[in-house]
This record gives sequence, structure tokens and C-alpha cells, in this order.
Amino acid sequence: MITVASHECRTILGRLDKGADLIDGLLEVCRQRQVRTGTVVALGALQAVEVVHYDTAHKRYRPGHKLQGPLEILSAVGNVSERDGELALHLHVTLSRDGDNGIEVLGGHVISGEVFACEFSLTALDDVMLRRGQDRATGLPLWKHGFEREDAPAEGTPAQAMGQVSSGSSGAVKAAPAAPSSPEPAPSPPEPAPSHIEPAPPPAEPTPSPKPKRTRAAAKRLEAEPSWAEVAAVSHQAQSGGGLERPPSAPKPKTPTPAMDEEEEADDELDYLEVEPGDIVEHPKFKRCKVARVEGDMEFVQVRLRNGNLVRLSLDIVSLVLVGSEDGHQVFKAIIDT
Repeated sequence: MITVASHECRTILGRLDKGADLIDGLLEVCRQRQVRTGTVVALGALQAVEVVHYDTAHKRYRPGHKLQGPLEILSAVGNVSERDGELALHLHVTLSRDGDNGIEVLGGHVISGEVFACEFSLTALDDVMLRRGQDRATGLPLWKHGFEREDAPAEGTPAQAMGQVSSGSSGAVKAAPAAPSSPEPAPSPPEPAPSHIEPAPPPAEPTPSPKPKRTRAAAKRLEAEPSWAEVAAVSHQAQSGGGLERPPSAPKPKTPTPAMDEEEEADDELDYLEVEPGDIVEHPKFKRCKVARVEGDMEFVQVRLRNGNLVRLSLDIVSLVLVGSEDGHQVFKAIIDT
């Protein structure tokens, strides 16, 4: 038995053109959308189709049947995986046609089919991968190796480095064996007691935690939010029968000094960051994205997802916090304000 669990998927909807080959057309969609493992369902009609059936007694496929249409697709169900380093589509169909004796229902394993009309739904499982291999027990090219990881391995990647689930295993990911640990050194003899006791050093002053680096839009939005003291004052005023006007904040006396000016300039540099095309955004929903365009005065950013699609993010809703850099570009963490 072999199993893999996917937690990241995409659904691709579309249709094939009239005259296209059913198998080749669906495989071309997989290549364009970078689908390496997934499932597919389809509806429509075929002008012609070739199907085969498997002889389980002799462990081989029987000669194919070429059927002429019009043929209605009652159901087309299959999956996409890899075989010998190439994409492989395993598709079964149930068809109907109006014959001399009334409605005939036919079906089988699809070798090829000429499309009259076909609408499909393709589910891409981006965090797993399945590879086919010849199964001795059945003679069929069944799934032999499965991989579970956020990013599926490249073709030819050693299974030991990727967490392989092999046929016949319980389904758990096999990790590479750990390197042998070095022998622990022998314990050193106890140090002699000091002749006098040194005074304890003064406690170190706590290191201030770094101030989070945010974009200018996020910082302005935080400054505009009322404090808890202001919220409590408004609530007390409403309960006592007064209006709901927000009380003005009391001015904070501050005597300007050169040190304070330098501190404010440093705060401005830390708080207000500019997002540029090429920067990376780690989004809680869309995962790792790349900034393609910045609109207006940092009001919106367009990011490109791993599947090539563009998504427009409003910086009035999403806060971008700088968490590092990579290849000369800034890396931001997206926090959705609620």
C-alpha cells in the first residue's frame, strides 16, 4: 500500500477546443499550469475515441476498440502523475451513443479521443508527487513511489533527500539516517575552590527589543488607531449620557534635544519602508509571492503567485513587516489586519 497526504491544491477549470486530442490536450494544460500530480474530471462529447480493457488473467491489455461518435461523455475521471520522467495521464471514460438498438453505454481506459466539446476540472496537488513503476503482482504501471513535501522534488532527485513513501510501506515518510554522533568527551576534573569570593558583577542592562520595521502605510494606520485610554474615556462618556465624541489626546510635553532628534530620525528610518518590485512577500494564504508592481503612494501592491497569477493586495488591510533580505531584495511578512 502507498499513500500521500496533500494540504496544498489548486483547481484549474477550462475547456478543450473542438478537434483536439483528449489526452494530449489535458497533458498540455498540466504542462502550462505546472501540474505534476493531480486529479481530473471532464464532461462533454467526443467525435471518436479509442479505449482498451485490461486482461487480468494474462496481465496485458487487450486490443483497443475504436468507436465513432457522436459519443456523449457521461463521466471522465483520471489522475496525473509521473512515469519514466514524463507526465502520465490515466483516464477512464463512460460514454453513451444512440445506436440501432437504442442507447448504448460504453467505457474503458482511454488511449486517444477526438474532442467535439470538453469541459474539465483539474485539481493540482502541489505539495505531493507520485511516480509510476511496473508492478510485478498485477503487471500494471502502478504508483510505486510517493513524496510528501511543500515543494515536490525535481526529476531525478534522490528519494532519500525528499522523504520517500515506497510501495509496501505503512505510509509514513522515511527520513534519511542520522549521522553517527561523536563520542562524548570524558568529564573534566572539578576545579579547586577559590581562596576568596569575587563580588558578583552588576546586572547587565536589558537589551531593548528591536522595533518592528513596517511600511509607511502600516505605520500611519497604527498611529491613527485610538489608545485604550481614549476608548475607555469614550465608553464612560457614553454610559453617563454624553455624546460619543472622541476626547482630544492630551499633548505630551517634550523638550527637544539633539539626542531626541537623532532618535526620531532613527525611528522614521525603522518604521517607514518602501516596497519595490522584486521584493518577497510571505503571505499567510498565498504563501511565497514576489512583488511585481507598486501602485500609488504605497496603497496597493501586485504580487505574482507561484502559479504565475497576479494578486492585488491593499496595504490598508495587509501590513508588511520586514523580516530579512534575500539576493538583494527585501523579504516581508504579510499580516492581515482584523
